[in-house]
Amino acid sequence: MMNLYVDMDGVISDFDEFIKDYYPEMKHHERFRKAVTEENVFEVLDDQEGGLLLMETIEDLKVKYGDKLQVNFLTSVGTKDPELGTIVAQQKQKWLDDRKYLFKPLFFTEKKFKAKYAHEKALLIDDRPGSVEPFREAGGRAILHTNASMTVEALIEHLEVMDG
Repeated sequence: MMNLYVDMDGVISDFDEFIKDYYPEMKHHERFRKAVTEENVFEVLDDQEGGLLLMETIEDLKVKYGDKLQVNFLTSVGTKDPELGTIVAQQKQKWLDDRKYLFKPLFFTEKKFKAKYAHEKALLIDDRPGSVEPFREAGGRAILHTNASMTVEALIEHLEVMDG
C-alpha cells in the first residue's frame, strides 16, 4: 500500500499569514496560546494559496488508486502542552470538517515525529525542510512544497513510480 501524508500549515492552510502581524510584541509561545484560546486560530485560517487545487488533485488520485493509496494529514499541534495541543487538534479537525476533507489527521507535538511514518512507499508533502529531510533519511519520499502546481506535478510522478 502507498501512503500519502499531507502537512496542513503552509500546504493547505495559511497559518503564517495569520500569525505574522498577530501581537508581534509578544513572545511566540504567548501569542500562540492567545491565538489558539482567544481566536480559535486553527478553525479560521484561510486556505493556503493553491491548497484547493492540491486537495482536489489528491481526492482525484485517491479515486484513481483506490485501496492502493491511503491518505492522511500529518500535522503538528505546535506545542508540548497536552491541554493546548488537544485544543489545537480539535480546531484543525473542525477546519478540515468545514471543508469536507475526509482524510484522517494524525497529530504530533513535534515535526521530527513525522519521520516515523517513512517507508519506501510513503510520500510526505510538507513545506518545512526540517520535516522533509528526516522523512527522506528514514526511507520515505518527500516533496518540499513551495507552490501547488509544482507539488501536484511531483505528486503524480512519485505515485506513478511507487505504484509501478
